[in-house]
Amino acid sequence: KARSHSFPSTGCPLLQRKAMIRLATALFALAFSIPSVAQTPDVAIDGVVYGNNGLPMKAVSIELQNKEGKVIQKKKTQPNGRFDFGVDFDLYFEIVLSKEGFESKMLVFDTRNIPASEQEYNYEYGGFRVTLIEGDDTSPAKQVAYILFDPAVGNFVNRDP
Repeated sequence: KARSHSFPSTGCPLLQRKAMIRLATALFALAFSIPSVAQTPDVAIDGVVYGNNGLPMKAVSIELQNKEGKVIQKKKTQPNGRFDFGVDFDLYFEIVLSKEGFESKMLVFDTRNIPASEQEYNYEYGGFRVTLIEGDDTSPAKQVAYILFDPAVGNFVNRDP
């Protein structure tokens, strides 16, 4: 047999209503006192894409690809040309920027060289300013940066290709 639980009746509907309001308030406060377990990405990457006219480009396709060319994440730039990604440590990937009628560009990013002692921190690497030039959109993406963690510096550096 299933058991049924009921609260003792106070006999007064007003007291029952007040008790329910107190219970709901306590549950609401409890829900907001529990810390969030959402994971913060280890490395935050952001930038802005411009056209050769100097204006920000909206709706540029931005793909995060692994070494094998498999797409890990895909986004479009915002109306102001901005894009951002969050990635984990121990990854090698390429950020490919493309739009019909423009030559594609690629940023190579390597988070594999970060010492374990440095992985307790989150990193930001951004402010990329990438300019797409009108031209052949069927040719392979041109690599314009190679970003990796340099333990001697303690941060990410750009080793131009």
